[in-house]
Amino acid sequence: MFWVRESLLRHRDDLEQLLRQEYNRQQQLVGCPGVSKAVPPNLKKVIDALEDALAEVEAAITAQQRQHASLAEAVRRVQTVPGIGKRNSLWLAVVLYRGQTLTGGTGTAKGLRAFLGLDPTRHESGTSVRGPRSISRMGGPGASAVVPGCPGRGAGQESPAYLLPAPGRCA
Repeated sequence: MFWVRESLLRHRDDLEQLLRQEYNRQQQLVGCPGVSKAVPPNLKKVIDALEDALAEVEAAITAQQRQHASLAEAVRRVQTVPGIGKRNSLWLAVVLYRGQTLTGGTGTAKGLRAFLGLDPTRHESGTSVRGPRSISRMGGPGASAVVPGCPGRGAGQESPAYLLPAPGRCA
């Protein structure tokens, strides 16, 4: 069930990216000299087809959520976390289920943090510390992308990495 959901979410993200590209292309053509008269109508057809496909995928996601009470409950629970909305809760429910499945339900908070790629790291060389903590780049590439304030590639001052204890130290 969650694997099907993940494929739908990936496809939705791909369709949204394609739509953004086509919208940008459409904006670039406005007032541009030397554009064939056949291009704008054709571009409109492509955008309409992508919008229809996106609507179908959204309907399939909604239908699946209605069919599976456990999925709806997981999404509802994830949405209780501050900063997690409807869009990110769907992805997080899938990622958390995958983590639970891979560990056989015996995973720890530390293991989940590492699986998500949110494990803080320090840059050390011998006895000196070189730089502040940052979020590691381990874990799935999509996991850290849905966590608010987590760019997944290094951490700024507002990043949750500064809120997490350093590895091997108490909070």
